[in-house]
Amino acid sequence: MANQGRAPLDQWEELRNALTSIRPVTPSFEGLDHEDPEDYLRKCEAFFTRARIDEDQKVPTLQQALRGEARKWWAPFEFLDLPFEEFQRLVRARWNDTGEKGRLLAKLYGNQQKPNESTTVFIQQKLQLFKRLMPEEVMTQKISVIIGLIRPGLRRTLRAHNITTLPDLITRAMEAEKDEEEETQASKAVTTNTAKQPSRSNLPRCWHCEGRHYNKDCPQAPKTRPKSGNEGQAGAEAPTSANPTSGAPQ
Repeated sequence: MANQGRAPLDQWEELRNALTSIRPVTPSFEGLDHEDPEDYLRKCEAFFTRARIDEDQKVPTLQQALRGEARKWWAPFEFLDLPFEEFQRLVRARWNDTGEKGRLLAKLYGNQQKPNESTTVFIQQKLQLFKRLMPEEVMTQKISVIIGLIRPGLRRTLRAHNITTLPDLITRAMEAEKDEEEETQASKAVTTNTAKQPSRSNLPRCWHCEGRHYNKDCPQAPKTRPKSGNEGQAGAEAPTSANPTSGAPQ
């Protein structure tokens, strides 16, 4: 009778853990903006029940799974042997107070996508903040806010479509980002080819004018007229006819 109100899934997980002696994984917490401290604390309580953690071992067990900023924050409290109730109060005061929520709301609606930031990662982070701060917000409003914060080149493409679902948003964003990358690569190739051409300032000064180019390319270079065949023959016969009276009797 005592187990009638419990969910079958919870009973099965307890039975599985008892039979296999597998201890549930300790919930971890890093203090990242998208991490919900209330969700973390609920996981902690469920973990205590499933793993049958003694009261005096609750906080020492949890602190081993703190990571990053949360680990640094907890370091001064680590050796105080605090109860779980005090641990909860401190976590909420640091990660879920009014000031922290205000900062995160400003980040949610104000921080735009950086030039080299992955679009899918940007969308995921915004959705995680919505889940933590405004879980009841309608999906179309979430999508509208996110598109408005995506970098301009992609934003123009996304606004050309009537996007109403998250899968559609992510798919369209990935396609637009791929097109943008291809355009960037093509532009770099043109720039590289242009850079390989010699600069006019590096060319030699022309003999025929004051410009800088090769002599053969100068428009003012004197034109060499090709010799005809008759001119060549006349030149060859000229010495024999130079003195027509030579050899005549005096």
